[in-house]
Formats: sequence, structure tokens, C-alpha cells
Amino acid sequence: MSPPLVEQPSESSHTARRPSIDLWYGPKQLFGHLGNPQWFVNVLGRVSPPEKVASLSYSLNAGPARRLTIGPDGKRLQAPGDFNIELDTGELIAGPNRLLIAATDANGRTATRSVTVRYTSGRTWPIPYRISWRSLTSIQQAAQVVDGRWAIQDGGLHCVEPGYDRLVALGDLTWTDYLVEVRFAINAFSAIGEYAPGIGLLLRWRGHYDWEGARPRSGWWPIGAIGWYLHLGQWGQHRLNLMGNRGRVLAEEGRRRVLKPGLAYVITLAAETGPKGRSLFRMKVWSDEEPEPNQWQLTANGPEDALPSGSCLLLAHYTDATFGDVTVMPLP
Repeated sequence: MSPPLVEQPSESSHTARRPSIDLWYGPKQLFGHLGNPQWFVNVLGRVSPPEKVASLSYSLNAGPARRLTIGPDGKRLQAPGDFNIELDTGELIAGPNRLLIAATDANGRTATRSVTVRYTSGRTWPIPYRISWRSLTSIQQAAQVVDGRWAIQDGGLHCVEPGYDRLVALGDLTWTDYLVEVRFAINAFSAIGEYAPGIGLLLRWRGHYDWEGARPRSGWWPIGAIGWYLHLGQWGQHRLNLMGNRGRVLAEEGRRRVLKPGLAYVITLAAETGPKGRSLFRMKVWSDEEPEPNQWQLTANGPEDALPSGSCLLLAHYTDATFGDVTVMPLP
């Protein structure tokens, strides 16, 4: 979808101002140095004032200009002016890649920003793997932001601006059987329209799919499975849920469970390959002040079309949340 031209009143030369391009993760960004959690890398930011920007585009390594969609788009681009440059890793050269972003207003004034995308090829993300956010100076040292504005704050990874599927990836496309444990706190829920807030993990991720020609791509499956807490406030239903392709519920907790904002919890989600290659997913969530439950709270066989391998996503869906330290262990 291309943004419409915006008509605006004439401005005198002394008040005219070029558009501004904000890069959320800086002018120098690292990808591939640990491995590839998905097929793409994402360069995210916001152009302003969005109502005065007629077009936004980028070029990679002095190649042709490619037009960008300006948010909101009801999905991955949450706020006015948001953009997400989705680069296929196959387009990148090993070493520094130059990305030039250009924003033009209806009066023809253009602003540009340059980004150095340093890509390392041929790496496989290590496992076991641990993240201590407190020890990092940037998110890209340990993970890859896919969607949204995140920041390391107070020793955790904070979703600064809640929205549709705010995602951070870690791990490798080649990972198969593994377990992820992460602490988290819910700061607030922010349901919008038909969407119910949720927070959790997605295992066996490879990247978004081209369902309808949108850029950035909007298709979220096939996947392995999502294990998360759904806050269905309007119906008074709050529960743990395992979800697969097409939004199909693989397993759901029968009882009502309320996770309270401001308190710390732990989620563990495991993906295994069972007999005849069928996937098996297991999940448990508990208060950080209580001992870990001995039993899994949800267990489900994945459908036949569940992906057999892929990385992990930290997932905050219309939820202001903070993720704590992450531990990933391989399963035999």
C-alpha cells in the first residue's frame, strides 16, 4: 500500500521544515553476528510530521528506490509515521551495507538518513543460550527486534509502545527441539477493537509471509506454536493458551486465571519432535514468588503443518510488558 499524497497549506520559506526521520535503533545496526532467527532483518523508525509526508522510500547499496508504507496499517505499523524496512538476508552482503532512507513532503522538500547495516553470514545461533539484559548496552547484542519500539530499562526488555504483535526474535532458523524460560511482568493491557491482549512466546519462527502484497509482510503463519496468556477482559475470561497455524487453539486452560499487572511471572515453553515427526508443545506459567510447578499446565500435539524448526519470539500483543532474563536449553 502506498501512502496517499497529502495536501497542505503553503508555507513561507522561513517556516518551512523538512521531514524528520527517527531511527529507533540507531544509524549503525548489527545482524547475523549470532545467527539468523528469521529470513529478514528489520530497520524500524518513524517519520514526522506524518500528515505532511507524501512519500517515503529506501535504497540498499545504491540500488533502486523502493517505496515504503507509512503507518498506521492496523497491524505491524502501529502509529502514524511508523515504518519497517524488511530486508531479505539474501540481499545483504557480508560486512557493511548502506541503507539510505528518503522522506519527501508535498512541497518537494526531502530529508534523508543513512543506516549502516552490518551483516555477518554463515553463523548459527548458539544453544544453550542466555540473555541478561542488565549486562547489555543494546538489544542487538543479544536479540533482533522484528516489530515495535523496545528499550532495555531497569534490567529488563520493555515494550515502550504497545501494539499489534510487538516482537523480538532470538535463536536460529535451524533450532528444532528446545525449551525457553523467561520472566516477565505485565505493566498494563491496552486492548484495541477486536484484539485481545496477550503475552508469551512463539517457538519455531521463520519470518512473516506475503499474504496480500503488503510491506512489511503481514502473514504470521505457518509457525510451530504460540504459548501465551490471553486477557479476554470484555468477557471476564483470562487463561493460558497454546495456539497453532490459522489461529487454531491447540490447548487451553479450562479454569480462569488472572495475571496481575505489576507482579513478576515465569513462562516456560518447549517444542519437541515426537514419533513420526509430529510436534509436541508444552507450557507452564507461575508466579516468580512461588516454586515451579512439577507438571506442565498445557500439552498439545502440533498439527501436521506445524514447522519442524525455527527460532523463538518474545511476544507482547497490545500489552505494555517487560521481559526479564531469558534461558534457552536444547532438548534431547
